[in-house]
Amino acid sequence: MSTPALFPRPRRGRTRPRPTLLHIEVGRRTAWLHGDRVVALLDAAQITQRPWDHRRRAWMVPASRADDVVTAAEHFQHCTVTVKAVDR
Repeated sequence: MSTPALFPRPRRGRTRPRPTLLHIEVGRRTAWLHGDRVVALLDAAQITQRPWDHRRRAWMVPASRADDVVTAAEHFQHCTVTVKAVDR
């Protein structure tokens, strides 16, 4: 009869999720979001105004709410966030 292990081995096949990257381009009035799971992030930040920019292939939010997106990305999704100021 064997005794159970004190510290069971981790299961193989389960991998840690890779850290996601969120890139935000901030203009005069608009911020464009590029990355994975952006819709879930906007839900976590409670942002309801989020049109899709077909030309840039990115979600848009008002520039005044970009700091809320950065905070939600770092806190809820543990993302690496890069922010770039653009003149468009």
